[in-house]
Amino acid sequence: MGDKSQLLAMTFATKYKLKIVIPGVFMGILLNHGIAVLVGNYIARLIPINYLSYLAAFVFILFGWMILKVEEEDGEEQSLKDRGPILTIAITFFLGEFGDKTQITAMTLASEAADPFIILLGTVSAMMLTSILGIFVGMKIGKKVPEKMIKMIPSLIFMFFGLTKLYSLIGMSGIFIVILLVAILVEAILIIRFQKKQKENETFQSTAELLYQQNKLLSSMTESLCKGRASCGVCQGEACMIGYIKVLLKEQEKMNFENFNQRDFATLINKGYGEDMVLDALSLIIFNYLRYDFWKNENSLNKEVRRVFERILFDRSFDYDGDYEKYFDTLQNFNFSISQKLKEKVENRMTGV
Repeated sequence: MGDKSQLLAMTFATKYKLKIVIPGVFMGILLNHGIAVLVGNYIARLIPINYLSYLAAFVFILFGWMILKVEEEDGEEQSLKDRGPILTIAITFFLGEFGDKTQITAMTLASEAADPFIILLGTVSAMMLTSILGIFVGMKIGKKVPEKMIKMIPSLIFMFFGLTKLYSLIGMSGIFIVILLVAILVEAILIIRFQKKQKENETFQSTAELLYQQNKLLSSMTESLCKGRASCGVCQGEACMIGYIKVLLKEQEKMNFENFNQRDFATLINKGYGEDMVLDALSLIIFNYLRYDFWKNENSLNKEVRRVFERILFDRSFDYDGDYEKYFDTLQNFNFSISQKLKEKVENRMTGV
């Protein structure tokens, strides 16, 4: 209880789901103890365990660095996502316990036992019980610890295991001090980079959530603006301005920002929608420009939605470069009355009216 394997299980449980951690731990323990029982001490005559211990030490340090690796690839198949962590956990346990006291004990017992399978069953079961306890503790911790700490703490734990294992092999030598300093330097650089990226991701997630809420409101407003078959007779679909906005909002939900079918505004049908509701919709977009600076990283779909609403009100669309007063000065040149109504609605949103 409380040894390295249990701490490793606890660490992985803060990062991965139960269905990933348990198979990975089981595979690593089974492989490790299977070799111990089947081969016994014979492997030590072929490959000195010290060599494998050196490998395990550096692998722990490497895994510590890999935890802080900034993920930039999306859209992988779910099966590949799940299979990778399972193999990572299995390899970590295998290398971490190779040459450890539990494997040596299994080797010793197997060399003297009449039935090695019983030894395998007993040692694997004991290791799984202590590891599962660590897994459940890790799951509880993972629910309370901030997401960035869930990566930083395991990274430091892996570093600690790797360096202590290396220290047990070569002691406080000059080589160890150099490795220690390099490892600490690399870890510090990775942590700084990781924290910076986490901050960017948090900002992006916050913006994405706000845009999602905006789109929900715009979808509701658009449904209210749609005249329906009772008024139109035959639905014109995306040939109608509101129909086109509906399509754009659906494409936004799919995050299809580049491959949507962009229509020529001149061909879109303006059916004379309720001016006040269109002003509400456009004021929501401009309000979010002002409050959250959405215009800086505005995707093409969101910009297209704004331009269609402008087209309905002003019979043309405009550019927005972050200069609120300049934008409204331009609008006033085309329709002073409507631009004033829009500005009033935006300012009411800003003051919470």
